[in-house]
Amino acid sequence: MGASFVLRGFKTNVRMQMKFDADHIPDAPGTLTTDDGLLSSTPMRSLPEVMNDPLSTINFGEGRDKNLIFAVDPVDTANGPTILAVVSLMHGGDAEVRLLRGAPPAENAPAEAPPLFGVFAPMTRRSDPCW
Repeated sequence: MGASFVLRGFKTNVRMQMKFDADHIPDAPGTLTTDDGLLSSTPMRSLPEVMNDPLSTINFGEGRDKNLIFAVDPVDTANGPTILAVVSLMHGGDAEVRLLRGAPPAENAPAEAPPLFGVFAPMTRRSDPCW
């Protein structure tokens, strides 16, 4: 998990917890929490336009049953604007979450917020609240 292509803008040892309810994908799909404080029971927000767009059928990599796109907001606005969350529901019942925001700024352009890219996997299905 510490490779720069897997975690850009995150501490190398950051962990994530996801609470997910597949019955409420359009209105209240769940929350994300990172142990670095960026997200804390942060609601994932569905993007209605995406749910009715071909983008909702995105398929990448093997072993994924469904890929879903949500928005999440950092707990502290000083940590920047909204982050895109791509949740992959895996064949075996586990999940992967990718968080991304922005790209490195163009030369001489001010950075509005640090770019983020993180892959959190595998996220194992549990009934207890452990990390």
